[in-house]
Amino acid sequence: MTGKKEKASEKREKRLQEISLLRTIPYSDHQRWWSEETIAVVTGANRGIGFEIAKQLAGHGLTVILTSRDTSVGIEAAKVLQEGGFNVDVHQLDILHEESISEFTKWIKEKYDGVDILVNNAGVNYNLVSGNSMEYAKQMIETNYFGTKNMIKAMIPLMRPSAAGARIVNVSSRLGKLNGRRS
Repeated sequence: MTGKKEKASEKREKRLQEISLLRTIPYSDHQRWWSEETIAVVTGANRGIGFEIAKQLAGHGLTVILTSRDTSVGIEAAKVLQEGGFNVDVHQLDILHEESISEFTKWIKEKYDGVDILVNNAGVNYNLVSGNSMEYAKQMIETNYFGTKNMIKAMIPLMRPSAAGARIVNVSSRLGKLNGRRS
């Protein structure tokens, strides 16, 4: 078992080194297509990968809308980024509920008049510790498939045309595999 842990640790360290190298790649102003006026929405951004995605996008100078099911948790996450000097806004969003998506899209349209980037990160993961009931499996499908699908459907009309093109990025768990390969 120790060998597996060491390999996993080495693999993780290698990935972190690769990411660090990517951060040092310079880009010139003519390659840069984004600005502070570029609006990026990151769902499920109050912690974990979503929080880091929001931080990285804001670190590149984009305006980031951080979303969270729990308003107070989202506000706290946004405060952390704002205290770091990042241009971040926050809004409550539960992708399981169409009313929440509708309210969010109305707010985006009124406040920002559209979106350039949508990162669908909100999701429910497979529970290795306590098992997975039929109810939990249903919640995973409702969130990871239908919630994401409904979010895309609601946001496409708000995607702003630009020379660089609008972008939709869907984040998947390690279970999102095809033929044994990671997606």
